[in-house]
This record gives sequence, C-alpha cells and structure tokens, in this order.
Amino acid sequence: MLRSVYAVLFACTTGACASMPVAAPATASLRLVPPASRTATAAQITITDSILATTIHRMRMLSPSFDSAMVAVEHAGIPVSIGTAQQLPGDIPLGYRMISEWQAITTTFPLTSEHARGRPIERAAVVVRLQPLHDALLGAGSDASDSTLFAQHLERVLAHEIYGHLMPQLKLGLTAPIACDDPQSAAEWYDACVMKRERVVVGQLTMARGTFALAGTR
Repeated sequence: MLRSVYAVLFACTTGACASMPVAAPATASLRLVPPASRTATAAQITITDSILATTIHRMRMLSPSFDSAMVAVEHAGIPVSIGTAQQLPGDIPLGYRMISEWQAITTTFPLTSEHARGRPIERAAVVVRLQPLHDALLGAGSDASDSTLFAQHLERVLAHEIYGHLMPQLKLGLTAPIACDDPQSAAEWYDACVMKRERVVVGQLTMARGTFALAGTR
C-alpha cells in the first residue's frame, strides 16, 4: 500500500476491478469540469469526459505501451466506454453503487458471478470518480485544473485500469477469470500483475518528461 496522501488499495471481483482510496472522500460540491460532449477516439471507444480524453491523449503521446494498449482496445472490436460515474452510472455494478470508497473501476459485460465460467465479452467500461479522486488528493474546495499531482495520479489510475486491467481482459476475450488481477494483500502489492503493468506506463511517462526537460522542449 502506498503511504502518501494519494494512497490507494486495489480490490477486484469477477468482471469488475476497482481503484479504491484508503480514506473516505470528502463530500464537496466542487464541479471539476463542465459537461463534455461525447468524444470518440475510434469507432469502438467512446470517451465522455474532456479531462479523461485529454489525459489519455497525453499518455498515448508519451507512453508507447499505453498507446499500444489503446490500439489493442480499438482493434478488439468490442465497444468500450470511458467516462465519469455521473456520465456512466449504468456501467457501475450494483455492489459498487452502494459504496463510495473507490476511484475507478473497469467492468466487462455481461457481468459474471464469482467463480462462474467466463462468457464472451460484449462490451466494457472504465468509470472514474473524478470528484472523490480530486478530494482525496487535494482536499475539498481546491482547484484541480492546474494541479500536477492530480494530473499525474489520474494518469496512474488510467494506466492501472486500461493497460493493467482492460487490455489483458480483452485479449483473453472472456469476462472471467480476471486476466490481470489486483493485489489481494499488502504482501502482494509489488508483484501483482496489474501493478507491474501500471509501473511500465508510469515509468515511460516519467522518462519521457525527463527527456523533454533535458532537451528544453517541455
């Protein structure tokens, strides 16, 4: 478990993998962004939020691995929706609608009961709770629009959900078993499949920014 202001633990059930904050988020009414028009990156991928669309575009430019994941998702032939909890409430499994301590979730449909045989994936969704993510990092009432901390943690969350969970599951083609699972305990944190994949993308983002900085272009 990360021991920092943006510490998260990851929990997973069959068909749904979520990023969850350690502490319950503040309940502020701050609106991070105005409603965004639907932005499609490919015929099979729809991104419904401007912050998420901008972040994913930036990550694709800086991380070859993340870009390859998006290409793989595009070519999987399965509709994928990426948006906020407010925009995609129907894509949140019922169990997660009843709790608030999660930041993002990747779900493949049709939903499959735990230990049941996996079924062919018909569609998938990545849902991000931007408001709680913002509040957990910066506190309620602050402005996240120009926060490097917020932007980089959002990149980490999307790397975890898209490169870590979604891409391997679509490659498997079935809703179960979980192709790249979350750590089930602190002891498994470093070696868990999804954490290794997340670190690949975060490392590439860090190196790209360091290179640009040295070259004086960023």
